[in-house]
Amino acid sequence: MKYELIKLKNTLSTSKETGIKKFNKFVRERAIMATKARLAEKHLKIEEFTDEELEIIIKEEEERFKDKLKTTTLGIIIASLIGIDIL
Repeated sequence: MKYELIKLKNTLSTSKETGIKKFNKFVRERAIMATKARLAEKHLKIEEFTDEELEIIIKEEEERFKDKLKTTTLGIIIASLIGIDIL
């Protein structure tokens, strides 16, 4: 997770528009990897789904990733405010 935060920090250090595009690409790549893993766990193949179905699944994974990132970031902020050393 520490590596992901460092990568995220480096990604967002460029201009705002470029940073947003890179962040969205990063999230998309993570969502695609998570979708592949999720389908593999259920012994399903990508070819069994239409493009629309895959897009829905990937969007769900993108939201999960963003929610997890928000929760983690919020936890780190709260911990640092109350003086807990995480890193």
